[in-house]
Amino acid sequence: MIGRPAGGSIQRRSSFFIAAALLAPLLLAGCSRQPPAVNLKALRSNAHRAIDRLRGNQPKLAGKLEALLNEAERQRAVRRSAPFWRADPEEEWRAWNRLAVASGFALTSLERQQASAHERYLVNQKGAHAALGDAAALMDQPGMGRREAEALAQARGELQLAERLAQQGDFAAAADAARRSKGFSFAIESSHQVEMGRLHDRSNLQTWRQWALETITTSRVLSEPAIIVDKLRRKMYLYSDGRREAVFSVELGSNGLRPKLRAGDRATPEGLYRVVARKQGEQTAYYKALLLDYPNANDRRRFERARRRGLISRWTRIGGSIEIHGGGGQKRDWTDGCVALSNRAMDKLFAEVRIGTPVTIVGALPRGI
Repeated sequence: MIGRPAGGSIQRRSSFFIAAALLAPLLLAGCSRQPPAVNLKALRSNAHRAIDRLRGNQPKLAGKLEALLNEAERQRAVRRSAPFWRADPEEEWRAWNRLAVASGFALTSLERQQASAHERYLVNQKGAHAALGDAAALMDQPGMGRREAEALAQARGELQLAERLAQQGDFAAAADAARRSKGFSFAIESSHQVEMGRLHDRSNLQTWRQWALETITTSRVLSEPAIIVDKLRRKMYLYSDGRREAVFSVELGSNGLRPKLRAGDRATPEGLYRVVARKQGEQTAYYKALLLDYPNANDRRRFERARRRGLISRWTRIGGSIEIHGGGGQKRDWTDGCVALSNRAMDKLFAEVRIGTPVTIVGALPRGI
């Protein structure tokens, strides 16, 4: 009787040791489970770098990476604070793995975008320099005025901005600035082509020829002086008894060779006019001046036609006070639409011209007149 309990106790102890021997490897295996080796310092660095680079232009993606980083850090904190038998290192490893994959993809994508932007910048920069050189050369051609000068300044400014942005590594913005520079330069070329096309248009040349011949005939028949202004060549021709007596260099409105449409467009009008007033001394701010009868009936018809076509606002005025005046000799177009001569040339002209003298202004005077 006494031996049985002892035998049962020994049997129970044996069962315990057997069970312990069987469970021990599992427990040890569970305790020894570790995620693959991860360089957390490098992973965090890549994640922060990707987040910082994405924050400016892709904030949503930057937010997703930031959430993945926070989740990985949370899983790490949970595992390290939990008892060894409850810790799940695989959850932490999966969180870091998700972050590593997303960060790597984002950085690779950014590097590709950067390389593409750099290549786009180089192409646009080269094109912008070429276009700027062509546009600058056109500024010496007839017809280039204030608007073209402003466009040229903008083209230069955008190109300088592009090169500064490229030095800072922002190739996407640099490429856009270089593209805008090309746009301003191309606008100058386009403007020049339009103006040259108008000034060489056969129909326009025929009209201007008719005006010039009519003016010269009037001078010859009435034995009186007459004036013809050639906007393209910046020349004024003084006729007497139908013969050319003098040639003066002139400067026009600062809006180049465009035909005048409205008040404030700074363009010199084209048409058949007459001198209606002679000014000098305190009567004018420009030494001496000959006031023309702009706008005349033809100008008003053109103005109304442009308004009906929507080329100008219904509230726009036609303008006036177009003169031939002194103060010129600046070798650039600068007036509000008038024709300017040097004071010395103005003295000669003023001595010959009277009220009623015909003044014809053409876009381009056909050769042979």
